[in-house]
Amino acid sequence: MSGYTVYILTQNIETKEKKLGCRQFSITEVDQDNLTEYRDLFGNLPVYKGEHVIERRHETVPELHDNVDDFAGLDRIARDSEDFMLLLRLFRAGDIVFVGQVIMTPEDGLASQVPYPMCFSNYPSAFTYQILEGELSQFDVLFSEARKWHGWGSSWFGVARNYFLWGGSKWFHPERANERVLDYMIALEAALVPEDRFVSRRLCERAAAILSQKGQEKLAASRRMKDYYAVRSNLAHGDRISNKQAEFLKTTHRLFEDDVRALLMETLKNCPAEDDARHEYLCQLFDITDLDMAKKIISDLGFIKNPEVWSRLLNQLSSKDPR
Repeated sequence: MSGYTVYILTQNIETKEKKLGCRQFSITEVDQDNLTEYRDLFGNLPVYKGEHVIERRHETVPELHDNVDDFAGLDRIARDSEDFMLLLRLFRAGDIVFVGQVIMTPEDGLASQVPYPMCFSNYPSAFTYQILEGELSQFDVLFSEARKWHGWGSSWFGVARNYFLWGGSKWFHPERANERVLDYMIALEAALVPEDRFVSRRLCERAAAILSQKGQEKLAASRRMKDYYAVRSNLAHGDRISNKQAEFLKTTHRLFEDDVRALLMETLKNCPAEDDARHEYLCQLFDITDLDMAKKIISDLGFIKNPEVWSRLLNQLSSKDPR
């Protein structure tokens, strides 16, 4: 035996063929003919008919991209596999569920990787991940090109990718299981808002600017992001989401899935990794004006109740150079 073969057990994939294949990988449906083989392969992981197995072959141990620790041996294969699973999730919306992974090596035979919750999970979903034979070449190009994008090795994408993967590994149910919204919004904040003030406004307006470049109506995109940010804020601060918000999630979550992917991919392609250049790029999309700042200060003044504090603040403001 030569080379290394990675097998990823998946659920919730819909294909028209029993087996699809391209240069990077193949997808095989588990059926009666191969069920015993795959159960032996995955060992303690339960395998059922109707699931799919993704198979990827490496003639040599793959090189890691820049800014990632270059661990030896299978660690590099596992990291490459995580990139692969990430890009499958970015490629299109749909609840593709990665259950577990094993690696066949030329030296030691079969090696099982302990599933970790950032990538691997097991949950039911009616939102299937549909892929056709003709689309595999499109993903092949994406996988080859993505790690050359400006933001791929950046620190901000390191955070964004983790939360995007975590979100996709969690069951989404608007009425009672909606942590995916929180994770996805954190991923977008990591990508689009390096600042610590006016986070909601900057996120929504920058997102709307990017989505409008993709052909979406800007005002509608901005309103939609504001509604999702409101859900994110409720969840982050320990509040329940309202019935109205649950209904909003139920009716728009597939559009939100598309929005998140478009935003992350466009930012990855175009946003520089270096901090100053990144900030300049994001500010060109949208930034807060001095008038916005002044209005916020005036609004916040209403929360000051102590007259002495008021007096000291006015003296400080009057002593400042307005230039």
